[in-house]
Amino acid sequence: MFDIGFFELMVIMAIAVVVIGPQNLPKLAKAIGKGWGEFQSTFNSLKQEVMDEAEGLKQTVNMEHLE
Repeated sequence: MFDIGFFELMVIMAIAVVVIGPQNLPKLAKAIGKGWGEFQSTFNSLKQEVMDEAEGLKQTVNMEHLE
């Protein structure tokens, strides 16, 4: 997705330490990780709901086709 190498990652980390500060960086990382986990959970739940609905529609169409 993003073609970020080691050098680019180190530059981003250095900027983050300067802008955010070394004391707040772990808190920010934890908050971002928690937010990302919630996003993935919500996305997976939504994806499962769509797949279940699609399967239900598929079965309905197959039943109507047999009649």
